[in-house]
Amino acid sequence: MEVQRKAILKLYEGKSEHQLNYRTSPDSWSMLDELHHLVLVDHQIVAQCTHPLLVKKMAQKKARVPYFVVLLVLRSGIRVPVPNNDERLMPKPGQSLTGLIEERHSAQEKIKTQLASVSHEDLTSPFMVHPVCGGINPANFITFLMAHDTYHFRNLKRLHKKLLSQK
Repeated sequence: MEVQRKAILKLYEGKSEHQLNYRTSPDSWSMLDELHHLVLVDHQIVAQCTHPLLVKKMAQKKARVPYFVVLLVLRSGIRVPVPNNDERLMPKPGQSLTGLIEERHSAQEKIKTQLASVSHEDLTSPFMVHPVCGGINPANFITFLMAHDTYHFRNLKRLHKKLLSQK
């Protein structure tokens, strides 16, 4: 996970403010939007994984789509909207790259701490609840998180390539 997250941050090196905010179309996300979304997702995960009773309650809701389908979509690169158009996961304008990097690092450290504290008995219990596929246990959570980061890494690489072609 660390290698992939460092690769994501490497794409931001040397980018101007204009490049960080460049959109290929009015409804697409910029590089800063992609990073802000990842930060917002991390914050939601931290909020959930630090409240296991809440997660267990939320996980009782029936999943709309099986977990493996969510992974398949993420791995295929099919463009999909934020689940349920959840405003909590939608990037907002005016974010700074430095601030987002610091926030992401802080949230990731909290997630790692929570994962490290998972007991053997809790390996099959929900660690977080995805808005579409429901409860995800710790092992599946790690797989989901890597697939989600990879999905956005591909989007970032497309943007990066587009920016390089404009020079």
